[in-house]
Amino acid sequence: MASARQMRTGTPLTTVKRNKIFTPVSLRLTENDKNSLEFMKEKIQNLMPNKNISSSGILRALIYLADEGSIKKIIESYKENV
Repeated sequence: MASARQMRTGTPLTTVKRNKIFTPVSLRLTENDKNSLEFMKEKIQNLMPNKNISSSGILRALIYLADEGSIKKIIESYKENV
């Protein structure tokens, strides 16, 4: 249903595109970490050749995959390596 303004001016209803708001995060990785992430990216890219896989996409996916078991493994790895 058209609004009174639209009927008066003949202006069609439009949708305003919303811009994503993001805060850049500086992520410090060692060369070994960067190489491991690149290796994982290549493995995933080989399994999904029609998609463009990015390192940031992999990191975001890992955030959503965090379950209780994964978090415990992360804690153990953190204790051993940091």
